[in-house]
Amino acid sequence: MISFCGAGVFSYIVLLSLVLAFTIMIECLTAYLIGFRKKKNYTVIVCTDCITNPLVNIVFILFCLMLNNSGFFGFVFLSLEVIVVFAERYLFSQYMDFREETHVFGNFEFDQRALFTSIILNAASAALGHFLFLLIV
Repeated sequence: MISFCGAGVFSYIVLLSLVLAFTIMIECLTAYLIGFRKKKNYTVIVCTDCITNPLVNIVFILFCLMLNNSGFFGFVFLSLEVIVVFAERYLFSQYMDFREETHVFGNFEFDQRALFTSIILNAASAALGHFLFLLIV
């Protein structure tokens, strides 16, 4: 059986699936709290998370293996989050429908709405995910 730091591949698939589910729940709840109501926007959030979340987590795990506890984890994590924010901003600006939503970004331009939405959703899921990680470990 293939192993990664003593755990089997199946364990990591389960863990990545749980992290993805948690991210989707937190980001959808956050989107609701900031005023998003259209089903299409939630579909975009879920699809975007299904693309970006596993990629970021796999890249982060690989960097952790390469860095071998060198203290650069925070830098790697923040760098990956910045990349995700801009990737999601692009996807949100292409596919989300900001019209007729009563969200908190009513006076911003379209691209600014997409950017701020991406920042808020990712900040919420990253902060809560980090908090839960600290509780578990």
